[in-house]
Amino acid sequence: CYVCKDLSAVYRTLLLYILILLIGFIIGCLILYVISQMMSRRAMQPIKNNLQEQNAFFHAASHELKSPIAVIMANNSASIVDPRNLEKYRSVIGKECERMTTLVQDLLLVASSSTNSFSVNLSKKQPDTILIQCYEKMEPLVRNAGMCLNIEIADIDYGEILVDEDRLMQVLQILISNAIAYGKSQKGILLQLIKNKKNVIFAVRDYGAGISAEDAAHIFERFYRVDKARSRETGGTGLGLAIVRNIILMHHGTIKVHSEENIGTTFTMRIPLNYVENQQ
Repeated sequence: CYVCKDLSAVYRTLLLYILILLIGFIIGCLILYVISQMMSRRAMQPIKNNLQEQNAFFHAASHELKSPIAVIMANNSASIVDPRNLEKYRSVIGKECERMTTLVQDLLLVASSSTNSFSVNLSKKQPDTILIQCYEKMEPLVRNAGMCLNIEIADIDYGEILVDEDRLMQVLQILISNAIAYGKSQKGILLQLIKNKKNVIFAVRDYGAGISAEDAAHIFERFYRVDKARSRETGGTGLGLAIVRNIILMHHGTIKVHSEENIGTTFTMRIPLNYVENQQ
């Protein structure tokens, strides 16, 4: 019968449409599932990265603290066994206590910057005045190390920039201290101040052994040391340049390092001039 054939054709067509819709629904669900998984992984990635950074930070911090504690304990035990050299052991213990104090202070500063509790007290300051004050403060220290500290400031109006003077002074002192430790040269250390249309540029240059390209790529990482043996001798914690980077970023600036082996190293910090205008 024609009616039965027509109904059979309609039924098959209906089944085909239902099957197509079902397949489309399944494919759509699979696509949505894949997209949701990708988005959730992307959303979770910063959290995972943060946890990994925290774990690495605590691991490195505990490792750094173990060394001075072990030295203190060993010298304390030695002073009991050998009381005739008590002053020598006391001197070593004192130096390690100072190193631990510096390390803990640096750890607190780096930790506060990681948790966004680190702050700067910004005010208008003259950059050339800051650099001159830094020179006057650090010149005796550089001279005592058998080096000379030079300064280059152009005879121009540098204007004012919005900075935390104490923090910026801390940055310069860290860089000069590093130059004393690693850049020993008869040419000494050079402080420079440059101004262009957008930035005031502070530069600290030494003429020492320089840094390899591999080390330069990691130099602002926490606890990274180019020369671990020398850092130990000078009391370095491996946190100085990480602190420098955080402070410059809090000033909406940038810091770069340019180094050539056996020629020297230059750290360049750019503080934007227009940031003053944006804050007014």
